[in-house]
Amino acid sequence: MKNSSELLYLAIKERYNTDFYGHQFVGNEVSFPTFYLENTTLHRGGVYLCKTENLPSACPEECIFLCTGEKPTVNFDSWQGSVLHVTEKDMDVYSLFNSIIGLYDKFISWENEMKRLVMNNS
Repeated sequence: MKNSSELLYLAIKERYNTDFYGHQFVGNEVSFPTFYLENTTLHRGGVYLCKTENLPSACPEECIFLCTGEKPTVNFDSWQGSVLHVTEKDMDVYSLFNSIIGLYDKFISWENEMKRLVMNNS
């Protein structure tokens, strides 16, 4: 699925109070989000979930981090990616993951419907 940090930000912002940090970009194929751990290899177009205190200090790839917790303290000058910080006090990363999966299902349905329409009209 083609995606952009701005599209994902706007979709999440409809549901939750969300702040945007870093760079906006149009990504390549975007897979379902995965949880970011300290040893996770970052991939261009990747979507990662974590608490803000677990954000890496640098992000050399155009990827998206979806975060919960306190305001990020990372210096975004060295970042190529985006951080979407959900500021809801009672939001945990697992609840955010479940909500994001619902958004992805919606995006995939739209994409499939557009493909069907194009194929039927050609």
